[in-house]
Order: sequence, then C-alpha cells, then structure tokens
Amino acid sequence: MAEAKKDEYEISVKPDLAPSEHTDRIYSNFVSVSHDPFSFIISFCYAHFENITKERLTEKDETGAYVVKAPVISQVIIPAGLMEKFIEACKQNLEVYNRKK
Repeated sequence: MAEAKKDEYEISVKPDLAPSEHTDRIYSNFVSVSHDPFSFIISFCYAHFENITKERLTEKDETGAYVVKAPVISQVIIPAGLMEKFIEACKQNLEVYNRKK
C-alpha cells in the first residue's frame, strides 16, 4: 500500500519581539566565539575594568599581555549549519547601522 502524502507547507520563522517570561536582556562588553565539530558557542561576558590595579594583574597570556577574567553571563549555541546565515545577518545589520550614523 502506498503511504499517504503528508501536507507540505512553506513557513517563515520570525522572532516575536514582545517580552515574555523567557526573555532575558543582558549587557555584554566582551564576546568570545568557539566551536566544536557540530556547533558554534558564543559566550557573552561582562569585563569589569573599574577596579583593575597593577597589583591585581598577575596572569599573562602567551603574548605577555595581562589577563583579565571576564565572567560568562550567557552562552548561545548555534548549529554549524546556521552559522553562515547568522554571520550574514550580522553583516547586513552592521551595514544598516553604519549607514544611519
């Protein structure tokens, strides 16, 4: 017996920008991007520079620069297949932003 054909629909996904109980807005002044074989991890951090003194700067990186630890306040994991579209969307928004300046 032939299997019944399922209905097919074209859909467009758009963000619902109305705040909900799942909406958390945070401020980040440092972003780090890493990846594994399946996804990209975007870590949003907040680096506190107000209380930095020479005495508190003890750790250095491989270039000799002092290291300031920035606590991760949120991470977003993006499937590898969506990363190019994400980068393109960021570029387009940056272009629009720069034109309005």
